[in-house]
Amino acid sequence: MTKQILKELEEIERENKIRILYAVESGSKAWGIASKDSDNDVRFVFVRSRDEYLDLDKKPDVIDIDKHLPKRDYVGFDIYKFLHMARTSNPQVVEWIVSPIVYINKFKMFKEVKDEVCNNFNPIALFHHYKSMCKSNYVKYLKSGNLVTYKKYLYAMRGVLNAIWVLHHNTVPPVIFPNTINEINPITKKGDFLNVAEVKEIVPNWILKKVSDIIYLKTQGKEKDIIENIVHIDQYIESFLKSNEEPTPRKRFNIRVFDEFLKANLED
Repeated sequence: MTKQILKELEEIERENKIRILYAVESGSKAWGIASKDSDNDVRFVFVRSRDEYLDLDKKPDVIDIDKHLPKRDYVGFDIYKFLHMARTSNPQVVEWIVSPIVYINKFKMFKEVKDEVCNNFNPIALFHHYKSMCKSNYVKYLKSGNLVTYKKYLYAMRGVLNAIWVLHHNTVPPVIFPNTINEINPITKKGDFLNVAEVKEIVPNWILKKVSDIIYLKTQGKEKDIIENIVHIDQYIESFLKSNEEPTPRKRFNIRVFDEFLKANLED
């Protein structure tokens, strides 16, 4: 599959007269919760020639490939759009930068930009994105009863747990969702005994166990099964959505890093 994706990315380059510098997996495969028939959601960053950037008629900064490819979806951002979104801590772009599945990385200074984004991101931007993700899935599908499935519960709970991660850990949540579940409740040393530890229960363990069970059902292809509402999960989501707690802002980015990154990657 990787060979096929790389081949199709080369075709996208030729057909659109661009250079793809970065391409990653997004969505359920990157999150570690894919079912057997999950699509590949490939996201990429591209640059155009210097002459095209100097044209009076501005070229599109988003390329959305609609070739009806089986089980594959391609969306690309121009490097300018990508960096503008990174500088505002856009969660979509942040997840691209830390994706565990990378198909292409020809970026110069990638480590510098990744460190800047991960160390100085605005936690409020990520927190409210994930809280909104939870609310939209919960209100539209679960609370309304329109589409009560394991998949919708999983998407709502990914929003909850990622938001709580940002709130309590003040770092970018793991892209691989099972890692979030396993690590959200930190293990700390108890007293002076190195071999005795305690778990700070930020999220009740029964919630984490239930979400893990739902991930297993999704990987077995049962994510679209219509089910009854899981009352205790609904109550937990409702409580989270009513909370006014949010993280504190972090210091701003060093814009010079983004400028240098842009110049380095525009060189022919």
